[in-house]
Amino acid sequence: MLATAGGVASTGADTVVLMGTRDGKAIRREIDIPRAFLKGDGAGDMLLTGGDVLYVTRAPMFYIYGEVQRPARFASSGT
Repeated sequence: MLATAGGVASTGADTVVLMGTRDGKAIRREIDIPRAFLKGDGAGDMLLTGGDVLYVTRAPMFYIYGEVQRPARFASSGT
């Protein structure tokens, strides 16, 4: 679904929030995208259903500018 929506891109955070309803109960689950792909076992996978919402926040950014070779914007790793 993320790829269909255009992907997370370089400005998206590494965590996606899934909100929806399962068995009549509201769910909210944070999914660490890099960890999900590195682990690769599928144990924590969830099927998306109609009405589910995926929310991707913008990654924290920092800027380097001034007297540098290449001013640019970078995503913060949060550590």
